[in-house]
Amino acid sequence: MRITLDINDPQAEEFLSLIKSLDYVSIAKDATYTPWQEEETARRLQQITEGNMSVRPWSEAKEDLFQ
Repeated sequence: MRITLDINDPQAEEFLSLIKSLDYVSIAKDATYTPWQEEETARRLQQITEGNMSVRPWSEAKEDLFQ
């Protein structure tokens, strides 16, 4: 299982220290993205905002992909 947490709290360091002490937990570094990935994401978000690209729930897309 993978979990991503975004914690904006002074006690976050204490929490992270506790999590790191658990034998069955590994902490990954923040993901990095290449400039082309960020540009493509921005381009697609703009298309969606302008109504030039439609979106649908993942459950529908997954159904079409894995028929």
